[in-house]
Amino acid sequence: NNAIRNVDDNIYLNEDRYENPKDISKFLVGLFEKSFRSKQSCCVLDIGCAAGEFLYYMRKMYPAFGYYGIDVSGKLIEKANVKVKGVNFKTHSILEPPYFDGKKFDAVFCSAVTPIFDDIENVIKCILTATKPGSRVYINSVFNPYPVDALILYRTNPDEPWQRGQNRISQKTVNEILEPIVTSYTWHVHKMPFGLPK
Repeated sequence: NNAIRNVDDNIYLNEDRYENPKDISKFLVGLFEKSFRSKQSCCVLDIGCAAGEFLYYMRKMYPAFGYYGIDVSGKLIEKANVKVKGVNFKTHSILEPPYFDGKKFDAVFCSAVTPIFDDIENVIKCILTATKPGSRVYINSVFNPYPVDALILYRTNPDEPWQRGQNRISQKTVNEILEPIVTSYTWHVHKMPFGLPK
């Protein structure tokens, strides 16, 4: 099909949350701190980093660590390079590892990226190429707690192209992918601390 994903640039180019991080960013950093608070050094990769807001927040919290980010949007990487200092950014696809000349990372984040793709197994395996023994990977997405995978296309206007980005892959499917290839994994539920208007 001819479905695309082109809505992210408009969102992140017009957004400025560097000093006001999203609640999910705080949640992810909280998980990160459980494993890395006492570390003297750490190398962090954000896959699908958009304009670098999450890495800005991470670097503010842990300025001694090394930070890297990739995104397929050159416009977003351009904004990230202007707004976020001390981070290595690169225009690059998640589907084309290695990401930084084969560099391996202690912590890899990937937020709101996996629902774009129909083949989540390939995406997960691409993410894992950036890890080394003992690495932590944080994949933030909406996963279906029921054993049903849904591939979703949507549009808000019949004259516009179909958009990707809302797939709902089941936790069962992810479990079956992870069990043979990682030593351990844990599901965490993020609950918004406020209601969302329709």
